[in-house]
Amino acid sequence: MKAGASLEEVANKEKLTIKETGFFSRSRFGIPKIGSSLKMKAVAFSLSLKDPYPGEFFKVNDKYYLKKLKKREGVLKEEFKEKEKDYRKRYYFQKRGRYLDAWLRNARIHAEIKLNLKLIKI
Repeated sequence: MKAGASLEEVANKEKLTIKETGFFSRSRFGIPKIGSSLKMKAVAFSLSLKDPYPGEFFKVNDKYYLKKLKKREGVLKEEFKEKEKDYRKRYYFQKRGRYLDAWLRNARIHAEIKLNLKLIKI
C-alpha cells in the first residue's frame, strides 16, 4: 500500500476479502462486523478523506484488520433533536456515576475502620 497499490489490489494479491462495516458512531458500543476496539474506533475517527489509512493493523478477537475511511456522515440534526433529551439524560447519569465512583474511592482511602468488640460476640 505504501508503494502506491490500492487496497483492492493488495487484497486480491494476498487472497484476502474486503468487507465494509458501514457507518458507526462514537457513542455506540463496538464497530459493526468487527467488535469492540476502543483504539481502532479512536483511530477511525481521526482519519480524513485525504489520509484514509491509519498506517497500522488492528488485532480484534484474534483477527487482523486494516481500516480505510471511505466516507463520513455528519450529524443528522433532526434525529439529534429528537434524541437530545435522551442523550442529555444518559450523559447526566454517566457523569453522576463518575462522581460517585470518585467519591467512593476517596472515602475508602480516608476511611478509618475501628472494630466494636461489644457488637461482635465471639
